[in-house]
Amino acid sequence: MDKEVSWDILFNSPDPKHTSYLDDMREVFAMGLMHAGLPATSHDSQQLKKVAGDLQKAKSQMAMFSSEPVALLLKGELHVAHAFSAHAMQVVRENKDFQFFFPKEGAISWTDNYAIPKGARRPADAHKFINFFLDPARMAKTSEAAGLGAAAKPARDLLGAEIKANPFLYPSAQVTKRLHFLDDLTGESLTTMNRLWTEMKTHD
Repeated sequence: MDKEVSWDILFNSPDPKHTSYLDDMREVFAMGLMHAGLPATSHDSQQLKKVAGDLQKAKSQMAMFSSEPVALLLKGELHVAHAFSAHAMQVVRENKDFQFFFPKEGAISWTDNYAIPKGARRPADAHKFINFFLDPARMAKTSEAAGLGAAAKPARDLLGAEIKANPFLYPSAQVTKRLHFLDDLTGESLTTMNRLWTEMKTHD
């Protein structure tokens, strides 16, 4: 993992005709905020406007917005991609010429969750379903099959040494400090970001 790689690789791509951004408003704004040295989850309208301007200028350094870049990368239609980690790991597994990295300014963290809707008609069965998949042995098998990390320590203990040592599935404490969960965006902040996102994507 190259600790010196920056989000600047997307703002000033070495290969603009084969570079993509995620087609995801929150992820792209978070990337722009981190690149600008601002909080990844900022709701400040002036900071959001600054980032929208930066992204508008950077559009000349990319070919497309795509949240499904795996096939394009593997076919050689993309060479640099802003991607979800699960997709990036899939590409790296299938083509060793690609590298996945966490930019030095930071990145967005995520986790899958099981949830039972309020008013569910069969909550007991829902709990059984969740318990079935949270069984450590089953979670470990699912993790290995999907190429993703297992959240629970009992499941991680059952994984092979190579998976447990993978720094992209289980980042170091130093890297983890640079990872951020996106918070809820509502009200005026959501309206502002939606407007800036639409303007940035549609205006040359």
